[in-house]
Amino acid sequence: MKIRPLRDRIIVKRLEQERKTASGIAMPDTAAEKPGQGEVITVGKGKIQEGGKVRPLGVKIGYGIPAGKRSEQAVKVKSVGIPVKIGATESAIDVMGGHSTLGTVKTVLDLSDLIGKGLPVDVLERIKKRSALTDREMSLSLGLSTKTLTRLRSRKRQKRKAQPARLSLSQGDRLYRLARLMSIAEQVFEDRGRAHEWFRQPQLGLGNRKPLELIHTEVGAREVEDLLGRIEHGVYS
Repeated sequence: MKIRPLRDRIIVKRLEQERKTASGIAMPDTAAEKPGQGEVITVGKGKIQEGGKVRPLGVKIGYGIPAGKRSEQAVKVKSVGIPVKIGATESAIDVMGGHSTLGTVKTVLDLSDLIGKGLPVDVLERIKKRSALTDREMSLSLGLSTKTLTRLRSRKRQKRKAQPARLSLSQGDRLYRLARLMSIAEQVFEDRGRAHEWFRQPQLGLGNRKPLELIHTEVGAREVEDLLGRIEHGVYS
């Protein structure tokens, strides 16, 4: 089966690490836990930018890169000298407004820390503008009342000149979940408008319920993500 990575993702084949030293001494498993080497075996078409244009990746098939074992990470490809993301974190960050809104976020753990401290309310506005969701649809997807949503947006205006207003842990977590699913849908449908409209329509694979009605819970969000995965691989949904 041929696997095609989405947009700005790559697939890396891990190369076996040398388990003996130059003098022939066997290395213990713990010593081999450091990031090993991998070879890029296929790449996505590129990153979708504003206006729908696609920017091709600078990494190509056959490039060798460092490859961690357990976590997605940002690495630098020596042969081209550019950072390459392994994983979907960058896509979700882009939906949330990018580094201009979030600051320096390089890894999943960085993003987790930021959500714990409180995402800037600006993130909410960025997602709303990108997706063209109404206040009611945003409220539905985040499991918040429209009153709460309005209050959050007014806090942003009040604190514009002081410390930026921030979301609570639960609010930020739900907002990231929405951004992540939107980034996946944009890559699956390869059309931003079509992807966003998909969330508003009843889906057979969700019991004729709208994705927006389900993603405010982790269980519902997983069902939506599973359905997007089936659509990507051509499974009847």
